[in-house]
Amino acid sequence: MEKIENLTKEQEAKFPEYVEKWTNIGLSTDNSKFKSIKRDINSIYKQANKTPPETIIRLDSPLAANYLINIIVETGEYDIDDPKQMTLEALKNNAITICKKIKAYNSDACYGQHDASMLSFYEFFKNECNIKDCNKLKGFYTLAEKIGWFWPCEDFCIVTKKPRELNRDEEGRLHSEDKFAIQYEDGCGFCYFHGVRVPDYVIFAPEKITTTDIDSEENIEVRRIKIERYGQERYLMDSKSELVHEDDWGKLYKKDLGEDEPLVMVKVVNSTPEPDGTFKDYFIRVRPDVKTAHEAVASTFMLNENDYEPLIET
Repeated sequence: MEKIENLTKEQEAKFPEYVEKWTNIGLSTDNSKFKSIKRDINSIYKQANKTPPETIIRLDSPLAANYLINIIVETGEYDIDDPKQMTLEALKNNAITICKKIKAYNSDACYGQHDASMLSFYEFFKNECNIKDCNKLKGFYTLAEKIGWFWPCEDFCIVTKKPRELNRDEEGRLHSEDKFAIQYEDGCGFCYFHGVRVPDYVIFAPEKITTTDIDSEENIEVRRIKIERYGQERYLMDSKSELVHEDDWGKLYKKDLGEDEPLVMVKVVNSTPEPDGTFKDYFIRVRPDVKTAHEAVASTFMLNENDYEPLIET
């Protein structure tokens, strides 16, 4: 294999071009070229010194592919020519009926567009540095622009579409607060909250989140999201948190969260009355190391309690 010690400034200047191209491929939801993939598949098989498959099985989502693979592994056959048996619902029902246990075969897949970051690296060295070994991935470069995941098998190849919709936050992470962050044409979808995979009910039915559900959640990131969706103040009160300290400045509460940082909030009363003459309570999250309500309030102004003695509250 050719060896490169350094890149020229001209070569480095090409980085943005490849980043933009392959980022767009990785985020694409365009399935218009999904049917024109046979040449790319054949190229990949031939490069591996394998006979191209006689059958290419096209499915709408990786989940549908997983169900089909489970059935084939269990029985050795399946009627792929019957459209009614190839829907996500039919594949799921048949897999549950036929298979003793549904297994995930994601690690056996080639990822198509999801390999964009890796393929951008090799295409750069193929085009800009003339590294001949990178030509071996020719079929992968072109196929990534057309499909999502695929499973190359001996006599057939299972190929799935790209998602039809991707929703992300301002930092580019998969995210949606009211629908699937990633969804496929057959209805398969996955919920993410700022890049963290969460159960569907956290997004679609947050009213089902309970304090017991939160307290039993082992994944720290998912637990944080459940608390956010439930409401920090509400969770603090409903989960029987500890009243750590109380003084003229307010009430300091603490809820232990196991391996995660404890939830500590100070409850204060707004000194300005509401239109009806009542005074509204506010909860403010503070550092977990504060000891008193006075210190907690002071910390929100980046002060210590000795320096925080306002004459007039607003």
